[in-house]
Amino acid sequence: MTAQEFVIELKKLAPSHDELIAKGLSNEYIMRLEKSFECPVKKNNEQHFESSLLDLIDRYDLSP
Repeated sequence: MTAQEFVIELKKLAPSHDELIAKGLSNEYIMRLEKSFECPVKKNNEQHFESSLLDLIDRYDLSP
């Protein structure tokens, strides 16, 4: 699995907005939770590591 594939699959794991509303969670909390499943690109680098893990760490912001 490539770094990009991981980021795409991680986003798919986020619970749906409607599911979270049904559980009575606040909109503010839901927005923060949804954002935690996103991994924005921190730099557009032509260099790619052979290791998918190193590539993921180098290219994407993985902070919660």
